[in-house]
Amino acid sequence: SEAMYEAIAGYGLGGSSIALFGRVGGGIYTKAADVGADLSGKNDYGLDEDDYRNPACIADNVGDNVGDIAGMGADLFGSFA
Repeated sequence: SEAMYEAIAGYGLGGSSIALFGRVGGGIYTKAADVGADLSGKNDYGLDEDDYRNPACIADNVGDNVGDIAGMGADLFGSFA
């Protein structure tokens, strides 16, 4: 029975750690895509932040979605664990 408690505690701690790293990883990807799109569009070509002519805008939008979905998934998994 003591091994069962250790297994449950280990699962909870591991799940919380994975959720934390997933949340941080999604945030880093989102911020990197946002900065890349801003630098390439504004500084190089004088385009607006979400201008459709800026190819990096696609990466920025994907980064926003990855950050949102990874963040929500990580929070949900962390709550479950």
